[in-house]
Amino acid sequence: ILDVQQLAIDPQQKWLAAGSRSGAIYLWPIAGDSAAVAKHVHPVHGGPVTGLVFDQSGHWLGSGSEDGTVAVFDTETPERPPISIRLQGGSVPTVLAFYPASEPEESWLAVGSRDSVVQRLQWLASGDPELTDLLGDDSRSTLTMVFDPQGQWLATVDEHDSLRFWSLTQKFPITESRLLDQDKNGMIAVSPDGRWLAAARSGERIVYLFT
Repeated sequence: ILDVQQLAIDPQQKWLAAGSRSGAIYLWPIAGDSAAVAKHVHPVHGGPVTGLVFDQSGHWLGSGSEDGTVAVFDTETPERPPISIRLQGGSVPTVLAFYPASEPEESWLAVGSRDSVVQRLQWLASGDPELTDLLGDDSRSTLTMVFDPQGQWLATVDEHDSLRFWSLTQKFPITESRLLDQDKNGMIAVSPDGRWLAAARSGERIVYLFT
């Protein structure tokens, strides 16, 4: 692989995925005899990979690229080409997160981008990929986001360094915090039971804890 941009391991520890600067996605089986050469290579994107994430079941792999495309791979049939769609208006996906569905058939992918609202990518009900707005009308670039494990809310950090909590039943933030200063990368993590969320800024010694 030339110039790896993203790495991901599925939660069931069956697959290792890598995304390259060329836009190719590589898949290796972790269990058994893992060869040095990737078992599956998909040149799906036309630019550097910006995001790579598995859903909690390991059934789906999502990827995004500088060329504005988002793809979803079915790891049950890794030899098949992925589902792919291009964001409108030349928008570039910056962060991806799978909704924590109880069954793989209920999965969908949240897509954050540089100059568009967070969108919901669905592909199972209609058979074709479909993008719809997940959050309210907001042109802030989404830097990172995370679902709570029960799938009740979504936390985001945007280019203005605002930490916001969104209810998935409405398109407006429940609450907003400006604890994260501008010009510093914000990061967030949520506990397995969804009770606690930690937020921090790069280069600082303070970690904020929310409940």
